[in-house]
Amino acid sequence: MNSVNKKVIAIALVLVMILGSFSLAFASESPDITPYNTGIVSIAVERLSNTSGESIVDCMFNAAVSSATCTMLLQEKSGTSWVTATGVSPTTQTVSNDTSVSLYTVNRWNLTAGKNYRIKVTIKDTTNTGTYTNVYYSPSF
Repeated sequence: MNSVNKKVIAIALVLVMILGSFSLAFASESPDITPYNTGIVSIAVERLSNTSGESIVDCMFNAAVSSATCTMLLQEKSGTSWVTATGVSPTTQTVSNDTSVSLYTVNRWNLTAGKNYRIKVTIKDTTNTGTYTNVYYSPSF
């Protein structure tokens, strides 16, 4: 399958997942996080079964970056807080691109039945003016 077909299938999956559980990602309100080059971030999550889930992260930058890294951390609900997931693997997945205007990743997650999860997405991009970090959260699944 060539890369054009893969992109078409990936876009179709993103649309299905977004329409299935629509929500917007929101940036952290921490004062030390500086939104700079990150233009649009879409995060879609779906619980595929009691013990598995899938996330899609699509990030478009306002301009080409010299490097970009997307780190996804699986979090579980513990009382009223979100903590790093326990008892499942993996809890962190990372994807990187060099000299890019976008970053796209589809990831599978092992889950525990009966628990609520979300994905904490940290996007770090580097340009000729510095390195910038943005944090986003998926809806729970």
